[in-house]
Amino acid sequence: MVREVKMKIFYVTSTFGIHDYRFLTKLSSSKNEIHLISFLNPLAETNSKYMFQEIISLPCLLIHHYKDFSRGKRLPIVLEVFRRANYLRQKISQIKPDVVHSGWVQTDSLYAVLAGAKPLLIMTWGSDILLEPKKSKFWFYLTKFVLSQASMVYSDCEEVKNRVINICPKCFGKTIVFPQLGIDRQQFFPVSMEEKQRLKEKLGFSQDKVLVMTRHFEPVYGVEFFVRALASKIEIGQPIRTVLIGGGSLFDSMQQLAKQLGVFEQISFLGRVDNKDLPLYYQCADIYVSSSLSDGTSLSLLEAMSCGLPVVVSDVPAYHDWIEDGINGYFSSQKNPVVLAEKIGRLLRDKPLMEKMRQKNLLIAEERIDWNQNFEKLLVVYQGLVN
Repeated sequence: MVREVKMKIFYVTSTFGIHDYRFLTKLSSSKNEIHLISFLNPLAETNSKYMFQEIISLPCLLIHHYKDFSRGKRLPIVLEVFRRANYLRQKISQIKPDVVHSGWVQTDSLYAVLAGAKPLLIMTWGSDILLEPKKSKFWFYLTKFVLSQASMVYSDCEEVKNRVINICPKCFGKTIVFPQLGIDRQQFFPVSMEEKQRLKEKLGFSQDKVLVMTRHFEPVYGVEFFVRALASKIEIGQPIRTVLIGGGSLFDSMQQLAKQLGVFEQISFLGRVDNKDLPLYYQCADIYVSSSLSDGTSLSLLEAMSCGLPVVVSDVPAYHDWIEDGINGYFSSQKNPVVLAEKIGRLLRDKPLMEKMRQKNLLIAEERIDWNQNFEKLLVVYQGLVN
């Protein structure tokens, strides 16, 4: 009989988002000892503060919060980096974790590398690999250095994995792929057409076809191009209601753009929505849309697929891991609102195709994105690093 291994796991992060919440929810419910090393900036955006409060309320999670002794003064970046690394080194020496699991490559994983963390599992988030290394030679070589020190690199799609290996050939053979644990299918599940109609009536959308997008209002997610697409004529014979969920720096400017284009009245700008309430909006929707300019495996895309939605998404390489054009969704060229509007209209007019895509996405969800199955794979990775 094989004895179950109980591990001490350090989870290092400074960007508290829904991905962190989902990972830590599962980790804290396991039989392992989970330590959260928090580098949350006290001046961080509201979304991080809100999610941080959700995370620290999780049971069985041991929290170590780095204290900022600068009292609001802006320290030189290099000094702050080494202070954080030294804090993490002290915690490692004190607690002696079996595995250190770090996030964003150029910050959290950098601290872990400088702290001498071993074994180290680096979890890439997409933009830290797809965008940050392109900023300058400095960022490229910093990214390469950090990746080279990893015991294993966790990527959420083949595109990110290939880019990791391109930046750091030493990562060949130690980079794994699976999609951010997947989705809790007890929370994100499809409803019948009758229930969908009831939900639409509850939300005041009873006569509408409903489009939903759940992306942050930041430049990389291209929300502007979706708003502009709505200003194109989408002829389907009935009203279209668009639900935009998320916060961000462009939230107010997107509302102004919608007013300028004359589509403000057909858009519900809901801002941030609690994760437990998100399924309601997927379940009442007819199509999920993403006009992102760059992405890894998108959590919101997987949530929509798990709820049985056909999708129209921009032609981001990572999405090809999940979408076959014309089979379970449509691709639209990036930054092209006219083509995006045409694809949305084409799908809304083709009810048999929408049903076919719905069934295909439910099958993919069942086979590939159940987070209970993927979480077990993650534990196997941890145990392999310990051994």
